[in-house]
Formats: sequence, C-alpha cells, structure tokens
Amino acid sequence: MNLELLNNEELVKYLESKLSGFEETKAKMQTGIDYYNYKQGIDDKKRAVIGKNGNLTTIKNLPNTIIKDNQYSRALDQKRSYVLSKRPNINSKNKEAIDFLDGFIDNRFMRALNKIAIDSYNTAFGWMYLYTDGKDIKYKRLDPMTVIPEWSDDNHESLDAVIRVVSESEFEAIELKVKYYVYVYMLDGIKVFNYKDGKLTYLKDEQYLERKGSLYSYKKLPFVYFKQPNEITLLDRIRCLQDALNLLLSNYADNMFENPMNSILVLKNYEGEDLGEFREKLAQYTAIKVRTADGSDGGVDTLEVTVNSENYKVIIELIKKAIAHNARSLYLDNERTNNAPNTLNIKAMYSDMELDANDLELEFTASFEYLFSWIADIVGIDFSDIEVKFKRSIMVNDESTIEMIRNSIGIISNETLVAAHPFVEDVTEELKRIEKEKEKVLDYYDDYKSLGGEGHDHLLGKENREDK
Repeated sequence: MNLELLNNEELVKYLESKLSGFEETKAKMQTGIDYYNYKQGIDDKKRAVIGKNGNLTTIKNLPNTIIKDNQYSRALDQKRSYVLSKRPNINSKNKEAIDFLDGFIDNRFMRALNKIAIDSYNTAFGWMYLYTDGKDIKYKRLDPMTVIPEWSDDNHESLDAVIRVVSESEFEAIELKVKYYVYVYMLDGIKVFNYKDGKLTYLKDEQYLERKGSLYSYKKLPFVYFKQPNEITLLDRIRCLQDALNLLLSNYADNMFENPMNSILVLKNYEGEDLGEFREKLAQYTAIKVRTADGSDGGVDTLEVTVNSENYKVIIELIKKAIAHNARSLYLDNERTNNAPNTLNIKAMYSDMELDANDLELEFTASFEYLFSWIADIVGIDFSDIEVKFKRSIMVNDESTIEMIRNSIGIISNETLVAAHPFVEDVTEELKRIEKEKEKVLDYYDDYKSLGGEGHDHLLGKENREDK
C-alpha cells in the first residue's frame, strides 16, 4: 500500500492495525534471539510422573537438572563467520569507486555487518539505516524488533515505506518516563506519532536532512535489508532438534544424580509408611510394597535399575549430526578429520555450508547493490560495475593452494591469482605492493645500465645478478 496516498486519519488507523499484527512476529523474533543467547525451552523443564487418575503430577524433591548444549548458537556463528569474517573483495574498473569503498567498507563496517547477519539468522531480517551529515555517509544497525517493512511487492524485494517503533526516556515532572514513538519513513519525508496504549497521535512531519536552513529528502529510502533466503530463520530448521538434545542431556544428568537411589526396595510383608499412589510414590521413595498370601517371609529385597550410558551417547551424537545437517553447518566429529584431510575431503565436509553460503551471498549481494546505489546518489560516484565477492573462511591445505596458483601463472590473470592466495588479506593493496616492487627493480636496472654494468652488480637483486 502506498502510504503517501493516505491522509493522517486513514494512516493512523492503518498503522494501529499494522502494529497490532506485528506483535506475533515480534514474539517469533524474540524466540530466535533468546535461543542464541542461551534462553531456551529446557528452562521450563520439570520432573513429573503419572499420578492419581492418570494425571501428570510435578514432583519437586527429585533432581531437575537443566543442561544446554547450544548447537544452535554454534551453527549460527559458524555460518556467519564462514562468509563474513573477512572483508569482501570489491572489484571495479572505476578507480574512484574502489578508493571510496576501500575506506567505507572497513573493519568497523564489517563489525556492524556481522551483527546484522546475526539478526538475519535469528529473525529472518537484519536492517541497516543510512544517513549523511552532508559530508560523510554514515550507517547504523537497527534492532529488527523495531522495524516493520511496508513492501511494494509480494516477493519482498523493494520497500514502499518503513515503520519504526522507538522508545525514548524523558524527564517529566522530575520523573524519568519511557515514551514510545512511531516513525513512518516515506520518500517525501518522515511522519512522527506518539504511541500509547495501542493508540497513535499525530505529532509532526520531519525531513531526512537539514543543511543551511534547507530541508532535503533522499531519492531512495535509507534502509537496507539483509534477509535470509526464503525468509526462514535458522531456528525454524533445528528448534525441535536443539530442544531434544537439551532434554536428553538433562535427563541423563538427572539419572546420574539419582545414583544413590538406583535400587528399588521391595518390602515384603512389612507394614511401614503409606507410600501413596503407586507410580507417584515409586518415583519419590523408590520402594514397592509386596504382600504374600499368608503374610510370611517378610524382608527387604532390591531391584537394580541400570542407566545405559551408551544409549544416551549414540542418540546424542545422532542428534548433533542431524542439527549440523539441517542447519547446513560444518560437522567435524567424523573419521575424515582424524588425519590431514585432502582437498576433496575438505570440500565434502563444507558442501552443505557452501550451498547455503551461496544462497546467502546472493541475497546479501543484492542488498549491497541497493546500498551502493543509495551512496551513489549522495556522493556522485558511479558504482554501476561494482562487484562484491565474499571470501570464505575455509580450512584449506595452503601448500596445495599455493602450488595450484603457481601452476596457473600465465593461464589466468595475476589479480585472480593474488585474490586466491591464502596469505593475501587485501587484494588491492597487495597488487599495489607488487607494482611498487616491479618499479623498484626497473629503477635498479636502469641505474645499472647507466653505470655500464661492470662492477655495479650490487645494484641488482640476487635473482637479477644470476640472470645476468
């Protein structure tokens, strides 16, 4: 819906409906964030048995261990680091564009992008807000729980507007109070509303930029989204497996802590304490009353209860493997990592993660294209031929890689070979260093020739003296 066509009254009604419907989405987002931060379903675990009339009864005097093996967080960080731990390669024929982006996409930008990627995995969307003071391009990460996109298409590829809910602490009558405001960002400006008890009150209109007394808006909305392929969160893939793993580990620990009571007492013809309902009291007292027909042969026997730890180990390992497969992350606990793996084995181990990384890279590259087009409108630099290539953080055999690079000299470009070299962090900077070294050798050679060569071999490097 084009919000610019609505008057203030219509817009208020539409926004109130939109904000009300967003509560369910926020709850799902919060679950993903909670699981990443070790707040998981196992926190609600209680010890219960079937009691009277077949009802489930909670028992408080039994061990109730809560263990979390956060494979979800591990898989998320592994996938994020695989694609975004290194600055991407930026290629263009436009030197001005390269020089600008080399300074813009720095370590600070990568830190922000990594946080946005975590948001994307947890909530399906990560958001970056762009702005300028008239000189520099600036950016900041937005909390996805505060952003409601207004899409212009069913595929969620372009935005008509963005709605943000912002809380601000204000002093009122010498008291600190938290107030909520709703900002509606459209192409022609920003509308601001007060938000209280689910109701909106229009406050004012604002512009994106004020400079020398003049107000300005941007040609494009200053919001860049970084979304997951198909808008599916990582938790949607593996939540049931993560919960099952935590429950198995916690139950196994409960059984271990109950070790002093791993024998059930069988009381024969003994009138002792009333044990109550059978199943409930058996869990609490680990005792069974048995009466013979004539009441003779009283005594106490035991039934041994053995916990088979091997069964737990097998199931836990299967679940961990299933988590890695469904999260499409790296699973290292297998025989291929016992010895130095060859290139084919490494590629096989990373195959699932590589496929997922390709899909993510496609989404993020499209987001970068929008980012660059927004910047181009501000700084007046042509970014049309910019190519962004993310580097993979993969376990490699460096010797094998370097040997392949050496064998490829003369077949493919030097720039491609330099970019593939495991020791190179910044391709552009490395190419500059290589060029400087070539110029230095040429300068030495010119000096050598101008002096007649003889007796001046010290001007040449070792390799050049041998060539001579």
